[in-house]
Amino acid sequence: MLEQSLATRRKFLSHAIDHVFGEKIIKDRACADLYANLLGIESNNKLISLLRSQNAKIISKVYSDWSCYDNGVFLVFQKYLPGITGDQVYQLDELSKPSWASANGLWLNRLVNLLKHVEDITQLRHHFDSELCDEIAYLLISLADGQLHNNKAKNRLLVICSILMHLKRDGKILALRWSDIATLYQTDYYTKLLVELDIVTNHITDRSAVNEIYRYSNKELHALENYNTAIPEFNQVFKKLGVLSFSQLSTDVEKLLFG
Repeated sequence: MLEQSLATRRKFLSHAIDHVFGEKIIKDRACADLYANLLGIESNNKLISLLRSQNAKIISKVYSDWSCYDNGVFLVFQKYLPGITGDQVYQLDELSKPSWASANGLWLNRLVNLLKHVEDITQLRHHFDSELCDEIAYLLISLADGQLHNNKAKNRLLVICSILMHLKRDGKILALRWSDIATLYQTDYYTKLLVELDIVTNHITDRSAVNEIYRYSNKELHALENYNTAIPEFNQVFKKLGVLSFSQLSTDVEKLLFG
């Protein structure tokens, strides 16, 4: 799984580099080594070897990933991209995450196309589970034109993303998928999820996350009445992300949530 995560993250970083510099200036093999260097490992081959040996320290490095604020990151980029600036490193950091803030301009279509092929959203770059959950929720909101201030949509997405994220982290489901988020966003499924919320959250070990899930679900129930959930607008976004059906959950998710 971690090898697949690395491949996914490298792909995003490679496309981000192309976007920032306007051309293909780093080949795939070099980008793989660059990514290993960002994690403090001398080469991709060494990184994969350490992962396969179940080296706990390296596994932790992969999970925590890299940040433009990490010591030595600028020097790593400078090695592969002479003349790169600090601002460009920051931009690569933002673009190679599923950051809702960077989903604009020419990058938008490329980002959506990259996201469409991600089979497990937890493979994307993130330092903390809550960070990825927030980024995915706000990314979907920003992609649904005119819904940036829709509190009901925001709270509903945060409930869904949090539940699926933590069920995946605890090994209760196989992946966090766009199709499951899209299906659970539909009113009938979401109502059913709220009815089963006590049972569903019993499967989550992080009790602080459970408290957040209840907080968001309660906030949605009390959101201003004129904030609707904009189902058609969000369904258009889900279609762009490759979702074909809004009425069928993955087998593992269906079984765990609704038995």
